[in-house]
Amino acid sequence: MNRAFRFILSPSILDRVYLHPRRIQSHTTIRQLIEHKYFYELLPLRSGKYLEAIENEPFSVYLGIDPSAHSLQLGNLVALMGLLRCHTIGKNGLVVLGTSTVCIGDPSGRTKKRHLDVSENYLANADCIEEQIQKIYQNYQEQFYSKFSSVKEKPSLEILRNSDWLLRENMMTFLMDITTHFRMTELLDKESVSLRLNSGNGMDLSEFLYPILQAMDFLYLYENLNCQIQIGGHDQLGNISCGLNLIHRKTKRYAFGKLNRWLVLFVSGLTVPLLTTPNGQKLGKSVSAPGMKPIWLDPKRTLPYSFYQRVLNLPDSFVSEQLLKQLTFFSSDHIKSLLDENQKSRDDRPVQRALARELTLLVHGVDGLQSAELATRIFFPLAANLTTDIRPPASQDVIATQLSTTEKNYLLQCVSPSAHLLPVIHTTDPPSISDQGALIGWFSHILKRTGTDSFQEDVIFEQASKGVTLNDVPIFPPGSASGQVALEMLEQNPSVWTELAPRLTKALTSVFSNLGLHVLKIGKLLNHRAIS
Repeated sequence: MNRAFRFILSPSILDRVYLHPRRIQSHTTIRQLIEHKYFYELLPLRSGKYLEAIENEPFSVYLGIDPSAHSLQLGNLVALMGLLRCHTIGKNGLVVLGTSTVCIGDPSGRTKKRHLDVSENYLANADCIEEQIQKIYQNYQEQFYSKFSSVKEKPSLEILRNSDWLLRENMMTFLMDITTHFRMTELLDKESVSLRLNSGNGMDLSEFLYPILQAMDFLYLYENLNCQIQIGGHDQLGNISCGLNLIHRKTKRYAFGKLNRWLVLFVSGLTVPLLTTPNGQKLGKSVSAPGMKPIWLDPKRTLPYSFYQRVLNLPDSFVSEQLLKQLTFFSSDHIKSLLDENQKSRDDRPVQRALARELTLLVHGVDGLQSAELATRIFFPLAANLTTDIRPPASQDVIATQLSTTEKNYLLQCVSPSAHLLPVIHTTDPPSISDQGALIGWFSHILKRTGTDSFQEDVIFEQASKGVTLNDVPIFPPGSASGQVALEMLEQNPSVWTELAPRLTKALTSVFSNLGLHVLKIGKLLNHRAIS
């Protein structure tokens, strides 16, 4: 059964596991970050020349996230990285969870109205997302922030909920003090409105007014928390513009305006490129590449090991300079060297491997990265032997002969079901190999627990068809015929027992370590388990 790894390794192992040489960006201003393409666009347009005058001023930067799902996913990390970049140069960060605006749904980039589930507990979603952001911020402080030496006074990061101020507004105040600052034409010209109208699906009034509600967030933060920049994906361009316009019109001051030769207002927007599939679609919880499920940041939905493997196995079509600038703190020089290395040794996946390490460390911390890399050594021993003609060791060989005593002790502390680090199946000890019926029943039970389908027969057919090994002994070769054999196993066909029992016996007697672990592999990638 797969065991979860959560005990911290000794410093010597930590150094080997995750502190790989890398060069971190050294930019100290927003202007430099824009020039090196870590941000996509600055609003208002042509306002970059004013940035230098206010770079050293203290102010906050905010990012809004609607809690429309239980977890953030990889696409959300791009804008969050933008916020952390501003934090590295000394700006306070604000994350606003849209506990009010989520009830309407942001129409940006959508041809249909968002499906709003009345049973969805958005406050519970917000609680989960807040916990994820706090974890990411903690990992960022512990593993990344110290690399940036330009900040003299450590800035803060605060998580807020817009229901705290939007629910205090009454209808008449909204109509008289807010909506009067907008014209119908500017709202009709929004890309989100044009996209919806051109699709023939129309747009209801609540969605039409969504940009104004988001603008109210910016106004509140500007007036109360010295927030002068909003960060968002490039699809948030229209919403950010509404916030800039509302602040300008309501305060009667101009962005970057000058009075008596002094700058009287700095309010701006920064957009980040969207994380997209190779065909240009925004990568999110409802859109992904063919055959690619969302990569959730919640370890209960995508385990740290699975997260690491999913990023490691991103298609080469995803690899680009922009991807690395979206999701890492790497310097431009380091990104170039990684891309050059990728051209020379694409099979080694240097870009994906570096990205998997950085993101797993940021999202899941040292525990997540160490457990993922140790499990990868066990599940995929071939990876360490690509340059030799010697047959790679089996997973059990790795556990028995290649792990240090510290690593074995670390592995033994990874059995807790609450760890949520590795794919684990906790089960009873296998029965005596002389009892074929009990042995087949034990293995059938394990296969059932590898899937999520409520129909157990379907689970076993699907998993067996992918190919199954136990302790690197083939139990089912890939192919639909194996699926049929597995179903007959489930139906307790004696002839099938006679065929499978020797394979299981060989698998269970090939364990060389005394850790009580068995390694189950299904298919070629990702779907591997440790059994104890």
